Amino acid sequence: MAAPTKNKIRKLSLAQLLVGSFALTYYVLSVLMVATLLLFNRFILDTGHYDNGLKIIQSNSLVLVLVIMLLIVVGAVVGLVLFLLQKPKGLLLFVISAVLLMFIQANFGGFEGWQKFVVEIILIILLLIIPSRSTKIEENRDNNEILTPE
Repeated sequence: MAAPTKNKIRKLSLAQLLVGSFALTYYVLSVLMVATLLLFNRFILDTGHYDNGLKIIQSNSLVLVLVIMLLIVVGAVVGLVLFLLQKPKGLLLFVISAVLLMFIQANFGGFEGWQKFVVEIILIILLLIIPSRSTKIEENRDNNEILTPE
């Protein structure tokens, strides 16, 4: 009989699962917020018109920016879901989408709400660091299993 082979399906570590779940929750709430802003964009325009006395924000440009933000945030959510499903391009899609989102937020909103940038940078760094560390630990564990006699 042939020796049983070990299943090489890599499971997510607890740290990856926790950081991925938090990031997924954060970005799903961002999708809901941007979708709500897109739905009620007339309210934003009317409020801006009454406060300033001038119509600085054009309706078309606001809708365009909100649609672009919605697509980018949805890209981040899709990237996180692919990362949690362990697809190879998921982390890359998430990082690109998150960096683009931070650029748009900084460009249009400034750095007044700097906390969101800190949270997003920490999430990106953790999701980039944790997989490499857990992969090294798994490789060491596999090497130790190979060296130990059965």
